[in-house]
Amino acid sequence: LGGAGGGRGAAPVVLGAGRAALTGKRLVRRSIAQPAIDIAHAEIPDLLREYEEKWAEVFPDLDAGSAPEGIVELARSTKTSTPLLSKKQRMALKYHHELVAKQLSAAIDAARLHTVHDPNMRVQLVERAMGSVKAEFGRLEADLVKGRLWSKDPNKWLVRSPQEWVTEVTKIL
Repeated sequence: LGGAGGGRGAAPVVLGAGRAALTGKRLVRRSIAQPAIDIAHAEIPDLLREYEEKWAEVFPDLDAGSAPEGIVELARSTKTSTPLLSKKQRMALKYHHELVAKQLSAAIDAARLHTVHDPNMRVQLVERAMGSVKAEFGRLEADLVKGRLWSKDPNKWLVRSPQEWVTEVTKIL
């Protein structure tokens, strides 16, 4: 800051944005990075939603294009249609659960490679991942299994129970 003409009573001159500004008799500092920080903070909700969607993508889609043979019919069947599953349906469920286990393991291993220094952001990311994994396991049960027996040893295919998977997700980041 300096005065016009350098004399007493001269009006203050404000040096470029991001340095300092005289407001009243107080010197206020504004960071050069503040506009970028404001933009980044505004994008956090969208980025958290995208992060949650990435965890949901770990679970294979149930549409005809990407689902294993037998899964589409199984997803379309109602609970009252038949309490017993055909061998084809049981094998499709086993394959589907095995695929979920492999993809979840890979996603958890990849997430452990990253570090988030902000504890609040870490909590939000873990909560989003946990919520997504819980919801997808719920969808898997509601849309496919529907309380029917599909394997004598489900953990052989899924490796862990859904709750154990959620616990593993809490250990990321």
